[in-house]
Amino acid sequence: MANPELKYVSQLNVSGESGSVFNMSSAAIQCGPSGRPLRFLQPSPAGRWFRWAAVAVAMASLTAGSWAKDKVVTLPELIQEMREREQEDGFFRAKVTKTGELRAVFLSGTFTLPENVRALTGVSTLESFNTGCLPATAFQEVAKILPAMVHLEKLNLISPVAKGWNLDLFKTIGRLESLRQIRLSYATIPNGALKFLGDLPNLEALELSSVNLANPEDLQHLQRCPKLVELNLRSTRVGDSVLPLLLALPALKWLDVEHSQLSEAAKVELTAKGVTLRALLDHKDMADSPWRPWME
Repeated sequence: MANPELKYVSQLNVSGESGSVFNMSSAAIQCGPSGRPLRFLQPSPAGRWFRWAAVAVAMASLTAGSWAKDKVVTLPELIQEMREREQEDGFFRAKVTKTGELRAVFLSGTFTLPENVRALTGVSTLESFNTGCLPATAFQEVAKILPAMVHLEKLNLISPVAKGWNLDLFKTIGRLESLRQIRLSYATIPNGALKFLGDLPNLEALELSSVNLANPEDLQHLQRCPKLVELNLRSTRVGDSVLPLLLALPALKWLDVEHSQLSEAAKVELTAKGVTLRALLDHKDMADSPWRPWME
């Protein structure tokens, strides 16, 4: 089969169908019939080293995720395995209260398998749900477990699988009214999806870095978020057409538009309104930022 034309963009777009291509700023990978990456097609001279790391995580997750679709893991088993792994590598993956309530969880590495996502079914005590790069089989389980998380304040979803980012997922997210902090990385955001995020009355910080935003005009829906002070649009295709929408965000204080298509003139207008343009990757020297560590 002839290779499709490859275009280097700031975000990663993945489909698990045979012959589909992972397009990203540092590499492109072609998928086989099972959705597993087969080979690098072409490197990008402008790519960064951490993009290669993202590719490696995606490859490992997609491969592992296709092997264990029906395995059952209970919540106690999941927490116990996380605790054992923490003793080995010192990496914190679960926050449990003295009364046994799970308040925060980080599914990364081998914990991104679908059975580990399903183990969280019915868990209503979570305040922070944080994932590494999820394969297709695991990402499809996320929309099923989110509705029970009525106390969720922090949500971090990472998946290069375009098919999983559908309107039903965004509808579910939009019903979690306690959400204060959201990161959706490498997302493929369909037309109309952001209107559901506009229903979040307590949203303070939103990161949409390296996403494929089908309709940038949908950013207008964020004007209904009265507490949104921090917005990250790094490495997206947003340009000057969204400037009026950004200027209309009622509480915006910090904005990251590095590696976007926003012109210098537009940035000057934003600065004149009092918006601080800065990198929002590590939140150093931002004591008044609402952004908090995922496992805090």
